[in-house]
Amino acid sequence: DSESDSDSDSDSDDEAKHVCVRLRGMTTRRALQDPAEARELVRDTKDVCDDFGKVVSAFAPRPHPGNDPSKDPRGVGELFLRFEKGASAAVARRALDGREFDGNVVKATFVSVSFFEKTRTDAEAAAEKNAPAKYTSSSRARAAEKNKR
Repeated sequence: DSESDSDSDSDSDDEAKHVCVRLRGMTTRRALQDPAEARELVRDTKDVCDDFGKVVSAFAPRPHPGNDPSKDPRGVGELFLRFEKGASAAVARRALDGREFDGNVVKATFVSVSFFEKTRTDAEAAAEKNAPAKYTSSSRARAAEKNKR
């Protein structure tokens, strides 16, 4: 992937500037379809990774409802973590890469801050777009007014 920035352990100075880690193989599209399971996975992963250093942001893009993966936002099936310090991200990447989780081998790589933020923004926009319709107070007021007639 051109977005992974670095997969090398050889240059610790280079590692120190990377604060974002992508985890592949920890979950599946199907598991992320359940909002509660998705939240729990992110929370549990963040809790584990806080042992490596402060995690300032963690998310897992959720799939589009239904069975059409072509409509999914980028990164479905992956978890993304942003650490406060590059040294923490480097320790987490080394500790998690190759670890087995739920019968799968985790692949941990660095990603750029811009890739992390773009993926997070796209995932949030997709979640908002795919959320069930919400009624605003003004629409409720209009419906109440209409029912009075």
